Amino acid sequence: MSLYTREEVVKLQRLLMSFLNAPRSVMAMYEVLDQSDLDRFSKALMSFSLASGSTFTLVAATTRAEFEKNKSTPASILRGNTAATKLMTLFCRHVGQDYLIETLSELVQDLVTDAELDLEVDPAKREDNGELNDAQLSVVEECRGRLRDWISKFLESITSQEGIELLPRPIKAMCYNVLRLAREYEVENNLSLVGGFILLRFVNPSLISPETYGLCKLSDHTGASRRHLTLITKALQNISNQRMFNEDFMLPLNDMIEEQIPHVESYLRAVCIDTLVDDDADAFQELFSDQKCEDFDVDAVDLAHWKFFAEFLRDEQDALLESMMSLPEDYRDTQEFKTVMEELAEYGAEDKQKHEPVELYFSPLCPFSRSVWMFCLENRIKVSLKKVDLLKKDQELDITFKKFKSYSKSLKTPLLVDGDVVLEESHAILIYLCEKFFLPSAWYPFGDLRKRMELHQTLNFIEREVHAAVVAIWTFARTLSVSSTEGPSEDDQVFVAMKKLNALIGSCPYRGKFAFGANKSLVDLSIMFVDTFCQLHYGYASTAYPHLSSISMEYQKSVAAHLKKVNAEFQGFAQYVITVSKKDSLPKVEHTVFLQETPHTVYEVLLDPENDIFLFLASKTISTKTNAKVKMGLKKLNNSSDKEELEAQEKEKVPYVVALDVGGKFNIQRREGTNLVLVPGNMIVQESHRTGWPEEHSSTELFELYATKESRCKLVFTQMNCPIQKMRESEDQWDKFWRKINGFRTRDMNHSVFFKGKAVSEMYSTFSDIAKFAKLTKTKVREEEEELLYLHNKSVVAKYVSRCVDEQIVQDWRCVDWEENHWSSCTLTFSAVEDFGCRVVMLLSDVPLDRWKHVEKLWKDSVWKKLGGVLCGNLRQRVVFREAPQDLYTLWTTQAQLETKLRAKSQALPTAPGESFSFFSNALRGTVLRMEPGKRMRFSLSHKDWPTQHPSVVELDLYENPLGTLVMFSQDLVPVSKLKSMEQLWTSEFWEKMGAVQTEDIHASMVLNRSPDVVYGVLTSSSEMSALTASECEVSTEAGGDVMLCAKSLRGKVLSMAEHHRIVWNIRAFEWPYGHSSEMTFELAEHNAGKGTLLMYTQKNIPLMCVSDAQTWWETLSKDLRKHCQAMR
Repeated sequence: MSLYTREEVVKLQRLLMSFLNAPRSVMAMYEVLDQSDLDRFSKALMSFSLASGSTFTLVAATTRAEFEKNKSTPASILRGNTAATKLMTLFCRHVGQDYLIETLSELVQDLVTDAELDLEVDPAKREDNGELNDAQLSVVEECRGRLRDWISKFLESITSQEGIELLPRPIKAMCYNVLRLAREYEVENNLSLVGGFILLRFVNPSLISPETYGLCKLSDHTGASRRHLTLITKALQNISNQRMFNEDFMLPLNDMIEEQIPHVESYLRAVCIDTLVDDDADAFQELFSDQKCEDFDVDAVDLAHWKFFAEFLRDEQDALLESMMSLPEDYRDTQEFKTVMEELAEYGAEDKQKHEPVELYFSPLCPFSRSVWMFCLENRIKVSLKKVDLLKKDQELDITFKKFKSYSKSLKTPLLVDGDVVLEESHAILIYLCEKFFLPSAWYPFGDLRKRMELHQTLNFIEREVHAAVVAIWTFARTLSVSSTEGPSEDDQVFVAMKKLNALIGSCPYRGKFAFGANKSLVDLSIMFVDTFCQLHYGYASTAYPHLSSISMEYQKSVAAHLKKVNAEFQGFAQYVITVSKKDSLPKVEHTVFLQETPHTVYEVLLDPENDIFLFLASKTISTKTNAKVKMGLKKLNNSSDKEELEAQEKEKVPYVVALDVGGKFNIQRREGTNLVLVPGNMIVQESHRTGWPEEHSSTELFELYATKESRCKLVFTQMNCPIQKMRESEDQWDKFWRKINGFRTRDMNHSVFFKGKAVSEMYSTFSDIAKFAKLTKTKVREEEEELLYLHNKSVVAKYVSRCVDEQIVQDWRCVDWEENHWSSCTLTFSAVEDFGCRVVMLLSDVPLDRWKHVEKLWKDSVWKKLGGVLCGNLRQRVVFREAPQDLYTLWTTQAQLETKLRAKSQALPTAPGESFSFFSNALRGTVLRMEPGKRMRFSLSHKDWPTQHPSVVELDLYENPLGTLVMFSQDLVPVSKLKSMEQLWTSEFWEKMGAVQTEDIHASMVLNRSPDVVYGVLTSSSEMSALTASECEVSTEAGGDVMLCAKSLRGKVLSMAEHHRIVWNIRAFEWPYGHSSEMTFELAEHNAGKGTLLMYTQKNIPLMCVSDAQTWWETLSKDLRKHCQAMR
């Protein structure tokens, strides 16, 4: 909005003066503020306070409010991006810029203009990429010495007596205020808060961006000097926080940190002293006395700041009034509070009386929400949209969600608020809007009782039958994760409900182009959004429900412009759900990474990895939305790319484009793509193409962010559909990126250990009884404060979390040399193995990757070996036999047949449990556990080279297969040292001699921008497939017809075809074992309201040795198919 009249300016001026005279009320503004507006809010507020002369009072009051708000979590005081810390930084810059120039400019100038200066102590950033010889290590040591000297120079300049005397009195007063508040609120190590204020909020920002503070010229400041100053600020920050370095290359400077801490503490005490008074109670009284705002210079405030507060106070008036009432009761009794409330209640009252739009709380992913939003757009109903992010986990921090929660008991969208009217069901909302705004009767036939009742009946059916199915899809989609093992839902609830609805619409007596005639009704609106949402469900196709499909398509055509807006976020979400839920078997890049920052900070860094270095180093809660920007990389990250890469980027003029919205296009570090899903602090889903990849090939990246107990971030990263030939390169690129943002990778450790002849209770007792464990493992175990256990010569710390007798023990567990505060969860599960003994399964989560081998060795040598356990693994194989299941069962249980096949003396499997047998002249011996003719064989098995009488458990599940029998083979409790030899033994001595073939299946999917009928036509056309693959192809369109692909290197038959929906071929490659073939299936489902196709590809029973070739064939076909579809008109 713009301020056009003097009257508006005076009214806003009066309100802002009342806030400035009641600075505690300013925190009420902060509580309702969208965090993306924090920068604008802070700058605007500082501008008004400077114009009124009340800056110090404002900053002091907001600082006190920061302490009060975080008194239960003192470690977070002045650590995040809040109103108080923002105002502190702005205040320091305004008051102290001359001081910074006086004390630091000469030093900064000397550093940035010294072209020969080298302070780089990180071997990974030097030209040799971290691999240094002795001479180069000597150079690094010289750099470290110079870095010490420069740190000392800056410290001396800042902490000298002259520096203390030059420090502006208002900044000293603010230091005194921080110290006083720290003591009042009993914050431990209160001097570190003073240091955080004066160094983190004042000195360090000037060294990070010295050109903006007038300390040097921009033309003098190079990438090298920025890096040098960054290293110095890291040291200053660590000294202030009294924390040692944990980066390997900075560890030698820790002795300097220890030496400087006492000196800096003396300096921090000195800057808190008012040398003009003798009594500490009178310190800086002239600044702390109330400075009432009587008037201010209107012209001294920038118009953008006027506009910000005019819009903010009008848009958030109700929320602000509510927030004011949550301030302490004693403060609400003051006159200054009452003045603010009167001015605020009066502000904008006339405008509100003219028009008060209804509020719609909605989720852009929810079909019911989008139907109401679409209805409002179509009918030009003015609504105030309040977005509720249903995917977000930390909802309680969101002011919109707080209001939504106060209205809604069910916490479901949509929800409409119109004065005293609150409705939270989409059909009720739509009917209410029809009546309130006197909309055409086609939507809701007020004057036709029969037609209205028919419409109500249909709406009720949709609500009763269809909504439940839609909610089931939504529940699956919102909890979807690549890390979960759950596959797509195949529940037929959706199909049954939509089939009934299709029949109901087909029987409607008013049926025309739409359900109730030629014009759209509320029923058609619901059908369109339900139909498009159901496409997230596995196997759903609109064409199976012709009445619903035709209505949906007609409706979409009529609202194409609005639909693009309403579905903007849903389209990316749909692509994410479809991609992830299919659980493709193709290789993926999967990493788990831990970072020191909070999930919100990491979220920001992932979207903009060259973000402001100060924010990245200092902030713990970066805002969830900042201004998008295009830049050439002037702000390089702390661990910037190596010199050659930077030079290459500058030479190529590589663009740097940041996108912070769903659907936004980004181009970051040679990775170009689109944001599909953004959930601040929780999840990012992107589709991207990296330079050097095959043209038109894109992958899907999923970043899942989780907060740990220590308020750090656990990032679970998955990259799907990466080109197979680029997998290793992609792994390395992401590894490099994690290191750049100070992350470290982890991996779970899973051990299965067998203890022969041991009871479950005995093994549980061993691990739950500290004294017994220490005795048996011959290690010292000491229990200290807070129930911490120090194990294995104090190299391990553990703490019991929970114990379930004879079943499970859970501990927090870490090695003392791990990253500070990083813990694993150690879960020990105990179970009996038939009558043979006890199995202990140990799952140790999130073990740092660089310490993984050390930890594994510790468990093997210091626990399992000493307790007499055998570390075991398991084998899993898919094997195809030509025999039918019953014939195969007979082969294994008939000695003559089995010896003939194995060509060795062996005993057949007995059919009665408990009976013994042997293979290969007693090299393998076992006992039958369970036999089900034609279905299953389960037996114990031990090898003569294994530990004495160590049993494994073998199970063969038999399934009928077009080729004969598919055997799902498993062997548990195989000694880890014998896994490879055992696998080879089964392959060479059993499967190959029995004429069987080990196989694997491939599952993959892709989204194409052409409808299913078009894609089906391409796949079933000999000429189209020949053009597509640039090789001779022959494809029959009839069951039993021939299929020849890739110059006849793949041959087979058509098994079945469902037009526009499914193609099934039986295929074999020339080099496959004789007589072996594979079933290849293409399933086509509608996507994007029928404009696109979700193509799901499955190839079953591929010979194990040929799986890689099959994956490459699919990758090539999918790339060519996508390119072919895009080229079609």
